[in-house]
This record gives sequence, C-alpha cells and structure tokens, in this order.
Amino acid sequence: MLKGSIFQRQGHMPYFGIPSGAYLARATTEHCSCLLLVRSTLTYVAFLCSFLALSLPALRVMAQDSSVDRPLVGVDWEAPSDFGSAASDLMEIAEVGFSAVRMPPVFDRAFYSLADSLGLTLFIELPFAQLSSRALQSELAQADSLLSLVLAAGQGHASAGPVGITRLSDTGSPGGCDAIARVAERIRAAGRRAYYTSSFLSADRCTAVVDIVLFDLLSPHGNLPALASMIAQAGPGAAAREATQKEARARDTPSDVSQRGIAGLGAAITHPEASGWMNEGSPQAHARFMETALNQVVRSRLPYVFVHRWRDQAPHASTLPDPWARSYGLYTEASDPRPALQVVRGILRGFQDTFAVDKGVPPPPKDPWYPVLGWLMVMLTALLYAGSPRFRTMIPRYFFAHGFFRNAVREAREVLPLTSTIILTIIGLSIGLIGSFVFSQLRELPLSIHLFRLMSPGSRAYLTAIMGEPLVLTVLIGSGTLLCTSVWMGCWMALTRWRARLLPSQALMLASWPRWQILLILPVAMTLEATPGVPLWAVLCLGMVWLGTAVWATIRTTFDLYKITTVSPLAAGCVWMLHPLNLGIATLLGWSLLHWDQVRFAWHLLVST
Repeated sequence: MLKGSIFQRQGHMPYFGIPSGAYLARATTEHCSCLLLVRSTLTYVAFLCSFLALSLPALRVMAQDSSVDRPLVGVDWEAPSDFGSAASDLMEIAEVGFSAVRMPPVFDRAFYSLADSLGLTLFIELPFAQLSSRALQSELAQADSLLSLVLAAGQGHASAGPVGITRLSDTGSPGGCDAIARVAERIRAAGRRAYYTSSFLSADRCTAVVDIVLFDLLSPHGNLPALASMIAQAGPGAAAREATQKEARARDTPSDVSQRGIAGLGAAITHPEASGWMNEGSPQAHARFMETALNQVVRSRLPYVFVHRWRDQAPHASTLPDPWARSYGLYTEASDPRPALQVVRGILRGFQDTFAVDKGVPPPPKDPWYPVLGWLMVMLTALLYAGSPRFRTMIPRYFFAHGFFRNAVREAREVLPLTSTIILTIIGLSIGLIGSFVFSQLRELPLSIHLFRLMSPGSRAYLTAIMGEPLVLTVLIGSGTLLCTSVWMGCWMALTRWRARLLPSQALMLASWPRWQILLILPVAMTLEATPGVPLWAVLCLGMVWLGTAVWATIRTTFDLYKITTVSPLAAGCVWMLHPLNLGIATLLGWSLLHWDQVRFAWHLLVST
C-alpha cells in the first residue's frame, strides 16, 4: 500500500471518537462506492451515446414514414367448418401480424365479435366469379337476398369491412359496370365499402364505380415485376387519389378514382420435397419470395395487399381453385407451417426484415428427353431418305409433279406401305412434341387458367396430372392424332367401297404425305424449348402454324382422294367435315356464335392481361 493513505492511518479520530480500525473499514467502503458510482455513470453515458448514434438513422426514417400510412396487409383465408378451428386460425392470423382477412361470406355474429376483439378487418367476397359481362348482370340482379344477409351479419361490428362484389369477372368491358355500380351503392348505404377483384391491370373499365379494386397478381413465380409496377403507380399520387375519393363521397357525387390494391401475392410451392431457395418451387424459395415482396410492400404506399394464402386449398374448396392444384399456403393442408410463416411474422411484426434462408444445392439439370426425342425423329427421317430409293423417287413427284404422284397412288404402283407407316409414326410423335411444348407454355395464361377453373373437379385433376408429365402429354397428343387420322381414313374407305375401291396402303400414303410441314416446324419448336424466356408471341405463332398445317393437310388429303376416287364434291366435303379437327373447329365456332359474350371475355383475357 502507499504511505500516508487512508489505509495506514492510526489512532482515533478526534471529531467522531471512532476507533481507527472502524474508520478504516468505513472509509474503504465509501471510497469503493464512489468509484462504482462514477464507473456506472460513465458506462451509462457511453451506452446512451452509442444507442443514439445507432438509432438516429432509424428514427429519421420513422419520422419520414410517419406521414405515410402502412399498407393494410391481409391474407386469403377460407374458414373451417367448426367455430373452434376458425377462431384458432383467426387468433394466429392476428398474432402473425395480418390486419385483414379476405374470405367467403360468414353469417355468425360471434365470428365478427371475435374479429372485433382481434382488431381484424374482414373483406367479405360474394360468390360471383369468372363471369362475362352479361352473366355478371344476370347474377347480380339476383344477389339482393344474399347481400342483405351479408350486410346484416356485419352490422354494428368494427371488423365488418368492404364487400367484394365479384372476382375475376369481365370488368374489361363496360357492360357489367352498371350492375356493379347498383350493388356498390347499396353496400355504401349500409356504411360499408365496395370492391371487386380484377385481372385487367391496365385495361379495367369499372374502377370508377367502386371504392377499391384489387388486382390479382397470382403467379407460380410470384410476379415481382407486376408488384413493382403497382408500387410505382401507388406513389405520391395515391394519397391525392384517396383524398379526391373521400371528398367526392362526402359530396355524394361519383368519383372517377378508386384505391388500387393487390390480391393474390404469392409464389407456388411446386416441389415441396426440394430444399433451398435456389430450387424454384421449394418451400425455401417461397420464403425468399415473401421476404423480397413484403419488404417492398411495407415500404410502399399501396393501400391494401393480400397474401395468398393462409392454408393450402382443399381439393374441393368452395372458392376459385388454385391453378393446376398448386400450393401457395403459409400452412400445408395438414396444418404444418412452412418457412415463409416466420418470414411473414418477422416483417409484419416489425422485428426482423432479413432472414437466413437455406440456399440449398443447385437443381439437377433438366431431363433432356425433349431434344433427344426431337433429334431422333429427324434422324429417322434422314435414315428413311437415305435407305429407300423408292422414297427418294416419290419426293420430287409429290412436290413438282403432283399429278404423277396421284396416278402412282391410284394405280397402287408406288404406295410404299412400310415407308408411309414409318412417316406417319414420325409425324404423329412430332405433332405430339410440338403440341406439348405449346400447351406447356400457354397454360399460365389468364385465359388458360380461366378455362381450367371452369372445368369440373374431376376434369381438373386429370388435366393437372397430364400437364405435369410432358412426355406423357407428347405421347397422348401423338397417339390421338394417329387415331383420329385412322378413323377419318376409315370413313373414306367406307365411302369408296362401291366406287373405286381404296386400299389401306393407298389411304395411308395419302394421309401421311401431306403432313410434311411438321418436319420443318419441329426444329423450330426444339429451338424455342431450349431457349429460356420465350416470348408469348413466338409461342402463339408456333401454335397457329401448327394448327394451320393440320387443317391444310386435311384439305390436301381430301382433294387427292376426291381426284382418285371420283366421289361427288358434296360427299368429299361431308367426309372432310368428319375429321375430328374440323368437327372440333366447327363446334367451337357454333358455340361462339351462341355465346358471344363468353368469347368477348376470353378475348379480353387474351389481349388485356
């Protein structure tokens, strides 16, 4: 110890009469307490300075964002049949951070009372979906009783939010706007707001008659470009549009603006067994999409955004079926949570916006069956050309002296039955390859999804299974083509039975050779299949050429048979119409004339979405 310190003082303190030992202990305690107090004060000051330095940027952002309302983020949900399960779901929905629920009509007032206590807003949707403008007018004219029940169930409840008039109907034409406006006025008279869900992001014609329009962005890959476009459109002008609408509503005058929100924000889980966000369609990729999308949403000026969906849809759900039976839920149908649930909770609750999602391993290379089978067809054609002198002799006759080709077939001198059988098989598989590519590329179109949802549940299940196996689809299309051609040629043989008898080998040759264009289209389809991001117009052009060559082949075959068999033109035309392709086209045209409103809706979906 240091000399002269308080720890070496001896004797008594004259002023207090305290022995030196007691004084020593008390002095030591007081000195240590002062040191601890000083150290604690300095530590607290340092911590406070560090906290302010770190939090000032966040406080500045919060101060800037305080003037901007956060979007009302909700979730699509279909209530379970029993109240206990529904109440459990609602409580967890609120706990995750959602502020609203979009759901079918519910009439239990206890349900609304529970939503009141949880602070949720219920967006109730009437069951009118995918209707043409004429059908929409007809259905809404009979919706008064259902609408009365919906409005009465929510009367006096704070959770009773906007009412959805229709979902994904033809609002791209003004025909149904008057019917929507009539229902919307009745909803407003009950103190509620009116909305509908639309597929027409930039061509909707009925936005002025409702308070809110939710645009459907549902896509297997999430559709982030459309989300970014919606966020950009909802920039500073969104607040002005809302103010204009409120002012017009206060004056009881119609407004030409409505709030625009998003419905169907989600990415499909197409490969639930895959792992890692690098694998498209995996649960981790679904979680990474939610992280990216919701971080953009909560910083935007969008008024309403609905995540699709809370739980995977049941096979026979009452709402619109998810396209191609894909899974979008934060929960599986068996109520198992997916990784995206924690992502949504963290972002909406505000305690986390960046998440460690497993990257996984790169996906395995795609099975190269398509180019292998395509090149096999090309090689078989080349081998057939190189190995058959009679085949090489007939090719110039077919293209440059078609009359000599017909005479050779009529006299059965150069019918080449084995060669024609091989050619017809090659052409059938080539048609299947082209058709499977075209259908696989077009199945994500809004028009294709619309037609898919119009099917019966059993038909949807079969079609989903077939579309999930492109090789099976190829074989089915090719086999169907060969079967239809065989049946059609059988009709020709039956017609010519009492005239110039037509042999099967002659019919086979006349049926297969006019389809030579398919062998030129196949390399184009193979090139497009190997090209990522093929534009839609290229696929549509390929499909139209593919269909056009099929129709032309039936015309060419009919003309050759008419010349060879000397049947009457009327009989030849009737047999031509009996071809399944021509029958299908004629049936479609006849149906279109009787249901022109549906055709117009389909056209709007094709060109305006």
